[in-house]
Amino acid sequence: MKFALVVTECHGLFFGVLPDGQDDKARTLVLQDCRHVLYWSSGADSFVGLGFALADSFRPRIVVHGVTSVTDCGESEEEANRLWKGLIEAEPR
Repeated sequence: MKFALVVTECHGLFFGVLPDGQDDKARTLVLQDCRHVLYWSSGADSFVGLGFALADSFRPRIVVHGVTSVTDCGESEEEANRLWKGLIEAEPR
C-alpha cells in the first residue's frame, strides 16, 4: 500500500491509496480512501503546488481511467495524512 496523487488525461486529480501489487504505470488504477481535488488556485504553478487545493468527494474505492501521472506520497498513513492536511490548510501565496 502506498499513498499517491493521480492525474488523468481529462485533468482529474485524485489523492488516495494504491493497493499492494497494483502497477502504478497502468492507465487504469483502483484507488482506495480517495479524495478528488476539485479546485486549486491559478497561483499554483502545477498540481505539485496543491497547497491551495480544496477537495471534496471522499470515496472508499474508485476506478480511475486515463491515468497520465502517479506521484508517490509515501507508505505511512501518518506521512500521507500530514501531507494531505498541509495541502488543504495551506494559504494561497
